Amino acid sequence: INMRAATRSIISLGMFALLVFVDVFGFIYAWKTGVDFSIALDQLWDDESQQIFASIIAFWFGTQAFKK
Repeated sequence: INMRAATRSIISLGMFALLVFVDVFGFIYAWKTGVDFSIALDQLWDDESQQIFASIIAFWFGTQAFKK
């Protein structure tokens, strides 16, 4: 029962950690190779990344409001 209750938080935190991991190491790679900051930021935090992040936040907090 506890594992079923923790599934939502495990999925949310796992996806958030993966997103942070990809963005941090992408930025480090861009910095080491001499890519301009604005170009790297546009590539790392594009519309698709913003939509994924918004989906994770909505998945977690959106259903919490309905429980109350």
